[in-house]
Amino acid sequence: MGNPFRAAAIRLHVCLALAVAAVAPLRGASYLSRAWQTGEGMPSNVVNGVARDDNGFLWIATGNGVARFDGLRFELFSLPDGLPDTQIHSLHIDRRGRVWVGTRKGAAYRENGTWHIPAGVPVEQIYSLGEAQDGSIWLGMYQACWRWAEGKATQVDLGDIPADTRSFLDDGYGGLWILTRGHLCRWHPDRPGEARSVPGPWNGYELRQLCRDGEGRMVIAGTGLLLRQRGSTWEDLGESMPGGQAGPNLACSAGPNGELWVATRDRGALVLNDGKWTTLDSTGQLSLDDVRALVIDDDGLVWLGTNGGGLNLLRRRPFESFAAKEGLGRTVTSALVIDRDGTVWAGTDGAGIFRLQNHRFVPAFSYFEQPDKGLIWSLSTTRDGTLWAGTYRDGLLRIRNGEIERLAVAEAGFEKEVSALHEMRDGSLLVGVQKFGIHRLKDGSFDPAYRGPEGPEMRFHDTLEDRDGNVWAACGSDGLWRRVDGKWTRVGEEPGKDVLNPVALLEDSGGDLLIGTLGQGLVRFRNGAMTRWDTDRGLVSSTVVQLLEDNGKNLWLGTDAGLQRLSRDELESGIRFSGIRLGREDGLPTPQFSGEHGNLCAKAADGTLWFSLASGAIHLDPKDFSKAPRAPVVRIDSAATDSGQLWDRSRPQALEQIEVPAGAGTLRIRFTSPEFVAPERVRFRCRMDGLEKEWQEIEGARTVSYAALPPGEYRFDLMVAGRDGSWNPKAATIQVRQEPYFWQRLAFQFAASVATAMLLATVVYKWSRRRLRRKVEALRQERRVEMERARIARDLHDDLGASLTEINFLGTLAGVAMEAGPPRDKVLGMVERARHMAKSLDEIVWTVNPHNDTLSSTVHYLCSRVRESLTAAGIRCRLEVDEDLPECTLDSQQRHNLLMTVNEAVNNTMKHSGATEVGLTLRCRYGRLLVDIVDNGKSFDPAAASAERNGLLNMQRRMESAGGTFQITSAPTGTVVALELPLTLPK
Repeated sequence: MGNPFRAAAIRLHVCLALAVAAVAPLRGASYLSRAWQTGEGMPSNVVNGVARDDNGFLWIATGNGVARFDGLRFELFSLPDGLPDTQIHSLHIDRRGRVWVGTRKGAAYRENGTWHIPAGVPVEQIYSLGEAQDGSIWLGMYQACWRWAEGKATQVDLGDIPADTRSFLDDGYGGLWILTRGHLCRWHPDRPGEARSVPGPWNGYELRQLCRDGEGRMVIAGTGLLLRQRGSTWEDLGESMPGGQAGPNLACSAGPNGELWVATRDRGALVLNDGKWTTLDSTGQLSLDDVRALVIDDDGLVWLGTNGGGLNLLRRRPFESFAAKEGLGRTVTSALVIDRDGTVWAGTDGAGIFRLQNHRFVPAFSYFEQPDKGLIWSLSTTRDGTLWAGTYRDGLLRIRNGEIERLAVAEAGFEKEVSALHEMRDGSLLVGVQKFGIHRLKDGSFDPAYRGPEGPEMRFHDTLEDRDGNVWAACGSDGLWRRVDGKWTRVGEEPGKDVLNPVALLEDSGGDLLIGTLGQGLVRFRNGAMTRWDTDRGLVSSTVVQLLEDNGKNLWLGTDAGLQRLSRDELESGIRFSGIRLGREDGLPTPQFSGEHGNLCAKAADGTLWFSLASGAIHLDPKDFSKAPRAPVVRIDSAATDSGQLWDRSRPQALEQIEVPAGAGTLRIRFTSPEFVAPERVRFRCRMDGLEKEWQEIEGARTVSYAALPPGEYRFDLMVAGRDGSWNPKAATIQVRQEPYFWQRLAFQFAASVATAMLLATVVYKWSRRRLRRKVEALRQERRVEMERARIARDLHDDLGASLTEINFLGTLAGVAMEAGPPRDKVLGMVERARHMAKSLDEIVWTVNPHNDTLSSTVHYLCSRVRESLTAAGIRCRLEVDEDLPECTLDSQQRHNLLMTVNEAVNNTMKHSGATEVGLTLRCRYGRLLVDIVDNGKSFDPAAASAERNGLLNMQRRMESAGGTFQITSAPTGTVVALELPLTLPK
C-alpha cells in the first residue's frame, strides 16, 4: 500500500507549497489591451479627447484633426472639411448627436454631415466642453467661460476667480458644476449669466476634471488631489493611492462595475475597486504612462488617450486565465476536477497534479519517482474524499489522507493508459483503460464481471452513467458505445455515413446525451435519434472536445478554435447559431482547448465553469455574460465608379439616391460597422434588390462591386452580423439609379423603332413593288408564250394541217385512178404516211395549244384518241372516267408525256396482245391522276420484253420526266398498265 517515507515527503512538499502561496501577491484584475498609433492610421499620437456616438463610432481629438474610427479605419476631418484648426484640445457629443470640438482657434460642431462654426464664440483656445440639462453647450477657455444656447453665445461671469475652465458636470438639479484651475463653481439656469465659487478642500490645488463614481458621488481630480464626495463632506482618496499620495491626476471616470478610473500624467491609469488600487501602465497594458483622456463607453470598453502614445483600449478579461505565471507551467492541462470541498485540481501532461490556492495553482504532490511519470490523463473525486488520477503508463493512482497508492487495473496491469474516470451513483468508479476496456472499481477492488467494450486498438476518451443507469463510452474512431443490462452495443451509427468519432460526453438537464466529436461537430442523442450541428449552422469548429451546461441551461463548447455558448433555443431552432464566442482576441492564451482525454472541464458549486487549455486553464462565471451585446450598426459610407466618386457620407448631401452615369464603369459601394474588440469577426451580407434575389455574404471586405449594372431603379440593402454571429434585422438601404446610354433611353428607342419601322416599310414596299413587277412581267411573258403557242397551233393546224389534208385527198384520188401495181401502192403509202403525219400533227397542236392545259381537256382528248385508235383496229373500247375531276392545269410537258405513254400502251396492245377489248380508266385520288389501261389479251414477261425492245423503258422514262410513275403487270387474263401523275390542285 502506501510508503510512509514517501507520504512524509508529500506532506512536506504540500506544506511548502501552501507557504509559498500564502506569501504570493494577490492576483489583480486582468485587463486586455490594444493600442493604435500613426502606424495603424491614427492622424497623431497625441490624443486629447475621446467620445463614442450613438451609432457606436469612436471620435478622437488629436493634435492633427479629429478622427472617426470604426475599429479598422480612421476617417480624418481637418481644415478642408471646415474645422477652424487642426489642434484639437477637447471633444464632446451632445444630446442631439452633434460632435463638438474645441480647437486652438475656436469651436466647431458637426451636424448633418457638415462642420459648422457656432456664432458668437470667440476665436480662442478652447480646453473643455460640456452640456447642461437644458441642452446648452459650455465652452471653457483660458480667460473666460462661455455658454452657447439657441444659436447665441454669452459669457458667464465667474466672479473674481480666474476663469481658466477645465471641466463641466451636470449637478442633477438642472444646474451645472464648473471646475476651473483652482476653484469649483456652480451655475443655475435661474441666473444664466453668472456662476459662483463654492469653497472646499480643493482650494489651492491645480484641478483638472470632475466626474461621478459608480454610486453617483462627485469626484474631483487634480494635481496632488483626488477627492470623493461623502454626504456633506469630502473623502481624500489620494492617501490610499499607490505610493501613498495623489500625483498629477488628469481625468477620472466611473467603470461599468462601479470601479473608479483615474488617468495620470506619469503613472498610467489607476483603478480603485473595493478599496484596492490596480495600476495599469506601460509595463504591460499601456503604450505610454502620460494619459490625457479617459472615457468608458456603454460596452464597458475603457478608452485612454495618451500624450504621444496614441489611443489605448482596455477591457476586462471576461474570464480568469491561469497559465505559467499563475502556476500551471507550460505543459498541457490534461485533466481538471473540483472536489466536494470546492478545491480545483488540475492534471498536466508532464508536470503532475496542481491545486488552486489563493488564485494560484501550486504543485499538489512531488513528481513521481520514475522519470517518465507526471503524465496525468484523467482526474476524478469520489464521495469519500478520495482523489483518483489516471496516468499515462503508470496505472491508476488513489490519493487520500496524504498518501498515494498505485493500483493495477484488473488484468491490464500497471503499465497502461488510464484516460477516463467517472464516479457512478452507487459510489463505484468507472475506469477507462486504453485498449483494455472500461472497468468498475468498487470497495477497493475491480469487478471481474464488468468488462468491455473491447477491441485490439479500442481507445477511450470519456465515459459517464446516465440517469437510467446506462453507461456510455466515447471511443473516438471506434464509435459511441452503450452498456445496457450488462451488454455493450455500438449506437448512433447512420447508414451511408462515417462512423461517429466521439471524444466528450455530457448528459444535460433534459436527459439528452450531448456528444462532442473530432471533425463531426456537436451531436445530440435523444430517444434513439441523432441530431448533428456543424460549422454550417454556426459552430466555431467541427471539433468539440469539452462540454458543460451552466445553471441557465446554456451549453458551453470547448473546441480547437475557441469557446462558444449556445442556448437551448438556438439548438432547437433552424437558424444559424449566434451565441457568445471567445477567442484569442478575448484573452485566451490559445484558442485550442485540451481534448481526447476525459475530465477536462468542470462546473463548481457556485455555477462557475472551468475549462482546460493546451496551455493552462480558464475560469468564468456565466452570469457575466448575461448582458446582451450591443446590436451591431451598419452604415453605407460612399459610392464610386471607375469615373470617380458619386456620393460620400461626409459630404453635405442627402442620401436619397445614387445616380450612376451611363458608361461610368463598375459601381463600388463602401460600408462599415463599428467593432473594436474583434472587427475581423464582423460579417456583412448585401443584396441589390431588382438585380439579385438572394443575399450574398461578405467576409473580410467592406466594399462590394457591381460591374455592368443594367439600366434601371434598384435598392441596395446591407445587413451586418456582430462578433457573436447574430444579424441585426435593421438593414441600411440606399436607392441606386443606373442611367442608360442614350440608345437605351425610351425616347431614343421609340424614335429608333419608328425609324426602323419606316425603313422596314419602305424596304418592304420597294421589294413588294419589285416582286409585283416581276410577277406582272412573268404573267406578261407567260401570256406572250401562250399567245405564241396559240399562234403556232393555229399555223400548224391551218397551214400544215390543210396541206397534209390536201396531200391526203389528192393522193387518194390519184391512187383510185391508177391501176393496181407498184406505182399505185407507193401512192397509197404516201397517202397513209400523210394521214399518220396529220394525226401526229393533231396531237402536237393539241399539246401546244394553251387552251388544252386543263385536266378535263386532257382526259377528254385521251378518251377520244384511245376510242378512235381501238375502233379503227376493230377492238372494243371501254371507258371509265370520274365525274368529279378537279379543276386543275397540266403543263404541256406533262400532257405530252402522258399522251405519248398512253398512245404507246394502246399501240402495243393492238400490235401484240391479240386482245378483243381494252379498258381505259381515269381517276383522281389524293392529288394524283391514276390512269389504268387494261386488256384481255395474252400475257408476256415484261422483263424479257424490256430487254428486247425500248418501248416499255421509254414509257417509264416519259412518266418519270413528268414527275409520275409507270407500272405494268401481265397475267393469263390480260395486261394492266398503271400510270400515276401528280396534280397541282387549287388551294
